[in-house]
Amino acid sequence: MNPFGQLYSNVVSKPLLNLLQIFFDLTNDIGYSIIILAIVVNLLMWPLFVKTYLNGQKLKYLQPKLKEIQEKFKDDREMLLQETIKFNRKHGISNGSFILVLFLQILIASGLYILTRNVSDGIELDGLYEMIFDRTKATFDTTAFGFLDIAQDGRDYIALPILNAALSFFYGFYNWKLTPKLPAVPKAKSTKKTDTPFDPETTQKAMQVQMMFFLPVFLFFVNLGLPVGVSIYFAIVNLMSLVRQVFVTQYYTSHIKTFISDLSDTDPISRDNKTVVTDAIVVNEEVATKSLKQDKTRKPVKKSKKKASKKKSGGTKKKSSKA
Repeated sequence: MNPFGQLYSNVVSKPLLNLLQIFFDLTNDIGYSIIILAIVVNLLMWPLFVKTYLNGQKLKYLQPKLKEIQEKFKDDREMLLQETIKFNRKHGISNGSFILVLFLQILIASGLYILTRNVSDGIELDGLYEMIFDRTKATFDTTAFGFLDIAQDGRDYIALPILNAALSFFYGFYNWKLTPKLPAVPKAKSTKKTDTPFDPETTQKAMQVQMMFFLPVFLFFVNLGLPVGVSIYFAIVNLMSLVRQVFVTQYYTSHIKTFISDLSDTDPISRDNKTVVTDAIVVNEEVATKSLKQDKTRKPVKKSKKKASKKKSGGTKKKSSKA
């Protein structure tokens, strides 16, 4: 085995196998063991998902300012690199940490998939900790919940592919329609005049609509050819992803002022954060107050017109009487 494969086995495969064996000893059911393992691993990775979400939100609000820097130093690559690094450090943006989090997610997700696939195929797995189990090899009964053979294909239990497709659709529908709206991202200042400016939010919404319909169909046909044990794993992952997305978006939207102040605190002296992040709310508040003032001032205007008309009518009556 190559060094990377050995490292992957020691860091990812063996710990997951031993966790699955512990849950199997407690439940004596491979179906419940896969469910518990998927839930526990997703809960352990929860802080990584939250960090990725927050980093993405911060980057979204600071992106207009970053584009201004890119346009300003577009002819000087060395200065552009220096200013970009300085900007990222000032605002606490770390592209390296984002890549590391994504890499860890892929490693653990792939480890869970390989493990459930091997267990579903009835393969004898080597990697148990001998000091805990007094053996190194693990075998599992492939009957889940007392009636479900996890070694069979998903087409034999069509409800599981349908469930995975439905969960994927609900996840996409939530992101498209039900996600609480954050303050609008200010537009970057640009000297170029374009007839049709690029709007990333509109493009993102269009992609979400496409994925909302395409991904469930794709997952449905993929799950038809996968073992039932893998379909169970996918169902729990999709459910946990939906629950996590709802919680994270709802929680940080209800605490939006704290969220924005956290962004502002990364650079309390400079006006970068204030203009980029908080102006979206300030502008919305100003528009709301102006509209309220206009509504209030419109009513007296109508009354003044009536009074003016009365005065004019009164004046004409007096002139007619004098005449």
